[in-house]
Amino acid sequence: MMPELLRSEIRTARKPHTCSLCGAEIKTGEQYGYDTYKFNGEVYNWKTHMECDAVSTFLWDYVDPDEGMTSDDFLDACADVCRTFVCPDCEHFDPEHAEDGDYCQKNDSYCIHKLYELSKKYYLSCQRDTQHGWLKWRLTPIKEDKDGTTDKLE
Repeated sequence: MMPELLRSEIRTARKPHTCSLCGAEIKTGEQYGYDTYKFNGEVYNWKTHMECDAVSTFLWDYVDPDEGMTSDDFLDACADVCRTFVCPDCEHFDPEHAEDGDYCQKNDSYCIHKLYELSKKYYLSCQRDTQHGWLKWRLTPIKEDKDGTTDKLE
């Protein structure tokens, strides 16, 4: 069962808040997403950086659209997608420690800003690997029409 969205708005922070996705501070004066949800009779607020919100949309199918997305799901998906698509070309990638799982010299919330930039050009698509039986994720370019609208390329 998915949470019910009661209200969604964009606010400007009058005081610091904590992002419900990445756990980092939303600074005073910064715009952020403010959503109110109801789940199992409980009402709660969900505050997110604008970038984190966009990245969560980019990662939605990767996580599991039927179950929703927790902060842990978000950070795990950021780490996986970053490691697969961003790290190999990143200046902070540390190939000597990659096998130990310590592949990033900076370890900056899995470089959410780089995933945000990636999400403006690509979407994540999935294919089943029939030989091995698992899902294979790839980046598919987003096509921009002459009028400035975007469509996913299939």
